[in-house]
Amino acid sequence: MDKENRKWIAYVKPPITLFGSSLNRPRELDPAEKWFSKCAETINFTGYSSQWMELWKVYLKPDGLIWLLVKLPLRLVRGKYLLFTSNARDPQGIVAFLFGKLLRKPVVIYDSFYYWPKRFLAKLLWPFCKFTASHASVFTVSSERVKDFWKRGGIPENKIKGGHGLVSMINVERKTILLANQIKARLGYQKVILFVGGLIERKGIEYLIRSFASVSKEVPNAGLLIVGDGPDRNRLEGLRDGLKLNNVHFAGFVSQKELAAYYVLCDIFVLPSINLKVHEEWGLVVNEAMSVGKPVIVTDSVGCAYELVKNNVNGFIVPEKDTDALSKAIIKLLFDDDARTRMGKESRKIIEEGFTYQHSINAIKDNIRSALRQGS
Repeated sequence: MDKENRKWIAYVKPPITLFGSSLNRPRELDPAEKWFSKCAETINFTGYSSQWMELWKVYLKPDGLIWLLVKLPLRLVRGKYLLFTSNARDPQGIVAFLFGKLLRKPVVIYDSFYYWPKRFLAKLLWPFCKFTASHASVFTVSSERVKDFWKRGGIPENKIKGGHGLVSMINVERKTILLANQIKARLGYQKVILFVGGLIERKGIEYLIRSFASVSKEVPNAGLLIVGDGPDRNRLEGLRDGLKLNNVHFAGFVSQKELAAYYVLCDIFVLPSINLKVHEEWGLVVNEAMSVGKPVIVTDSVGCAYELVKNNVNGFIVPEKDTDALSKAIIKLLFDDDARTRMGKESRKIIEEGFTYQHSINAIKDNIRSALRQGS
């Protein structure tokens, strides 16, 4: 796959906005990204990378539309790439697919969402996206949940290649542990529940804070630590103040190195996402918490819930917006030190056995080989 050591794959990604991911900020490439970047050129629109803008709105902006219809096609033609890859559900994926076919190059199309948005633009795109998925050289999905969605949408099962779940891991060094101890001492909480992500409505943080009001009555020495920022921060801080929860701390954005320490210091990680116009695609923060051996609690709206979380094994899956179920799961783990230790070990085992960077690299190589064999 050397191809004379040049970037011979066009990797067309969605535009970057803060709404796209709470992790869309400067960070080091992970090992899988470093490997892929040696042969793939990432192509996406970055004009609104520092704004809290929903991705689909980028295409309604003049500069976003010009990028999609003019600049992207020119880039794909001039790049003389040997293979194209993009996602199945956005306009840039359709453009990458069309130019791959026009240039008679193999195309790898992927998807990691288990639903289809109800907004008008998405409904308009559905027939084209379905055609793209059906006629790609390789169409790969991240989970059985996503596979079931496309099967229900009419894509034959034999056209869907079971791919690999999304991957993100935390590297723990001695200085990480020292920093974790310093932060925990400064906070003063004996037990810490951690959330990491953008402070936006679909993350369900409101329900976590309301659940924690019940937790605090049962476990007064516990604290809720919220890492991240976003347009909902003022509203959420107001909710905290209204509930008189002085043991809920908003840390804001933190650096990548600091973030590792926050994962290490927590006792339980919680991702309480809810379904709105845009659902939780996967939840890489769950991978990260599990990679350092933490028990996790997620709602049934989290994309990775049924891939990474096993009830009573490494954590709990609770119904979205169910504050009672969420508080009971948190309290159960806070009171049971042995369970937290056991579940944390299981979390790390799940990551090591199927969701490491090497697993990701192997899956990417397999998809590329399959596409090259099949051609355009």
